Amino acid sequence: MSNDSKYSLSRRKALLGLGTVGVAGAGAGVGTSALFSDTESFEDNTLTAGELNLIVDYGTSVDSTNASAAIDGGQANNGTIDGDVSAEYVLGDVKPGDGGFLAFCPKVVDNPAWLWAGSNGLTDSENGLTEPEGEVDSTGGDPGDGNGELSENIQVTVSYCEYTGGDEDDRGNPENYDTIRELNNPDDYTLADLIKDLRSGFLLDGEPDHDDGDPSGAQAYPASEGDSDQAGPCLCVDWEIPIDVGNEIQSDSVEFDIQFAAAQERNNSDPEDPFVDATVGPSGDFSTIESAVDNADSGDVISVASGTYQTGNTDGVLDVEDLILEGPNAGIAGDSTDRGSEAVIEGPLFIGADNICVDGFEIRDTNANSGGPLPGPGAVQLSVGGAYGDSADGTTLRNNVIVAGTNDNSTNLGFVAEGAVDVTITQNRFTEGGFSATTGAAFASPYEIEFTNNTQDTTNTIPSDTTFTP
Repeated sequence: MSNDSKYSLSRRKALLGLGTVGVAGAGAGVGTSALFSDTESFEDNTLTAGELNLIVDYGTSVDSTNASAAIDGGQANNGTIDGDVSAEYVLGDVKPGDGGFLAFCPKVVDNPAWLWAGSNGLTDSENGLTEPEGEVDSTGGDPGDGNGELSENIQVTVSYCEYTGGDEDDRGNPENYDTIRELNNPDDYTLADLIKDLRSGFLLDGEPDHDDGDPSGAQAYPASEGDSDQAGPCLCVDWEIPIDVGNEIQSDSVEFDIQFAAAQERNNSDPEDPFVDATVGPSGDFSTIESAVDNADSGDVISVASGTYQTGNTDGVLDVEDLILEGPNAGIAGDSTDRGSEAVIEGPLFIGADNICVDGFEIRDTNANSGGPLPGPGAVQLSVGGAYGDSADGTTLRNNVIVAGTNDNSTNLGFVAEGAVDVTITQNRFTEGGFSATTGAAFASPYEIEFTNNTQDTTNTIPSDTTFTP
């Protein structure tokens, strides 16, 4: 078995925005007094711009019975990212049972700042098929970008941590870190899941030492006095390839990036996510989801504010590949009491391109029909054909409230999928309006739907925690 696995890490998105303004002290002078006269002056005053410089110390390592063989001409090292300096973590021959560790310790010099982790995504490559891999994996190509399975078979755990070691050269040793708090790591959380989460930016918490985080939300990163002062927490990622992973990953590789970006906290109580490409809402770049999608490029992230939005016709189709549509409750499960005001989509919402992610909405079947011409039944409709799109492979629906049965139709469905594979539906709440409904259905082979960790408050439910295939 030969696994060519390349991990390119921490190529930063930007050095950071402009710094905060600092104020230096001012001197005061008083003129001499004379009869019937008075003079006061206020002089020698200065305003000095402060600094906001992001520096990231990092450490990486490999956990293997033969670490040098796993690295195989690559590199696992420690260092500092600043300015144009980037870092790479490159492993040339990983196998089931291997694992590793990455730690990132951001420092925001001189002024506190909002700090995000993000990513431009990943590329899985097949790199051809060995004979034993071909027996269990029908995808191919060399390099076969998009066909590899390695990222889906690397389990990760992400946590806030504190560096306790004294030697800067030993930052790659996980024993030199104390865990402050684990982030929400679902069961079987993979590298593919992590990078998908990071594509829309993740606001890091500068004060994560509460049991459930700060009740008022993520806090700004505290300021460091200098390059060597670590004031805020580090971010630690442990990864492993389970020993029971089989031949499907032979010769596969995955390449990805992790980035950090910051913006000043002062006078910036509602910071803009630097990893979002467009916003929708009363004060956003666009007033409708349709117009934002019409102006989007492949891979864009669109953030939608709370409010009510209309779809349900051919002008409201999500038809841009690799699009992320993110609502105000992105990352919060559909049945969670932590959800705030919703972005309500009066649907159906049509998905007609590959690798689209919809996260954090309330989606209703307001304009759906029970049969006949489109739009047919279903609050969310994948790959239903014609002007609504005939491909929706790689769709992810997560953290949504999906409402079917808002109309008195003979059939009401939460989701409909026709001929879509590699679909993930997770952490949604399926419920119904005033009329009975079914959670969802799949038609038109081939289809493959992973349906996990959803809540079903519908009259008719479907099997939970399973993968649907013809």
